[in-house]
Amino acid sequence: MVQEENCVEKTIKFTTLAGLSGAFYSISLGWWFALSRKSTIKDLAHRTPLYALIGTTYAATFCSLKQVRGEDIWNAGIAGALAGAVAGYRGDFPKSFQGNFLIISLATNMPSFFSHVVVFGIVGAFTEFGVKDISSKSGLSMEERREVRGGFFKYQRDPFEARWKAIQEKEKH
Repeated sequence: MVQEENCVEKTIKFTTLAGLSGAFYSISLGWWFALSRKSTIKDLAHRTPLYALIGTTYAATFCSLKQVRGEDIWNAGIAGALAGAVAGYRGDFPKSFQGNFLIISLATNMPSFFSHVVVFGIVGAFTEFGVKDISSKSGLSMEERREVRGGFFKYQRDPFEARWKAIQEKEKH
């Protein structure tokens, strides 16, 4: 029997994976654009914690909502929106909580902030929907998958097959 992980374990795994992907992305950019080691390391030091923070926000929110609300695609959408808020925020976090700096920072960067929230939310929800659709059909043959209705691919081989057979039957008589 497989024991289910708790939210803390899942969040730590997802944070590690997100941080590593940020590091890989920074190193790849440095290699692709032939940047100096100094600028690559500077980008690595900036991007890795940001990706890890985005991953932490997404994983912790998704897992917590799953425990509170049950399992549905809105959990991924909400978690994606909060992760997008982290990605879209362009302020200085320590200064943000002093006075009205957070409000001023959000007001000056409103289009970027909300575009990240919306895009991350939509991508999160559609990704979860696609994963559920694909996993619900795992282990089925191609013909059985065609018979299953729902999800992204509502495939029907020939919508006029029944009518065509009826026409052929009438012509025989």
